[in-house]
Amino acid sequence: PKGVFDQLVNLHTLWLNSNQLTSLSAGVFI
Repeated sequence: PKGVFDQLVNLHTLWLNSNQLTSLSAGVFI
């Protein structure tokens, strides 16, 4: 279903964003 696919994309986008933030903050602290 379209709605499920949209939800998966949103989750993946959120995961990527939080992953980038984690990498950035880790880079700042290292």
